Amino acid sequence: MHARVQVSRDATVGDYLFEQIGDGRRMTVSLLAAADGDVFEVRQDIHGSASPARVMSAGYFDGPLSPVRIAAEDEAAAQAAAVVATFPGFVRTLRLWQPVSRGLVVLTMCRSIDGLEALRRAVDALPDRDPVLLPGPDRSEIYRVVTLART
Repeated sequence: MHARVQVSRDATVGDYLFEQIGDGRRMTVSLLAAADGDVFEVRQDIHGSASPARVMSAGYFDGPLSPVRIAAEDEAAAQAAAVVATFPGFVRTLRLWQPVSRGLVVLTMCRSIDGLEALRRAVDALPDRDPVLLPGPDRSEIYRVVTLART
């Protein structure tokens, strides 16, 4: 699966439409069966049991990420998947890889901002997390969910 991500003031069409809290910029995310142009590869797609999503955090890992860092991020994501999928209030996470820039975007949807914060603390508390290899995203943004076509 692949994804197209667009961030602008007037984005309106996609499977997901988010509006950034604070400045009103919008992000659309469209899921695609096949690569079509400059798109992200969906590296991980985790579904929770909560619904509907009301907020989304976007964590940006600016590239180029080293192969060691990518391997550490993949291993940490696999380890966290079981905790994340069963976490109260969790809806969905999409880990999106951009092979050209070698960057990663992690979109996490929950029912509340408090849920996003609690989920982050739970993931950060997992054992064997090396802060040197896993320093976290370069930047992050919080969005409210405007429309949600698929979960």
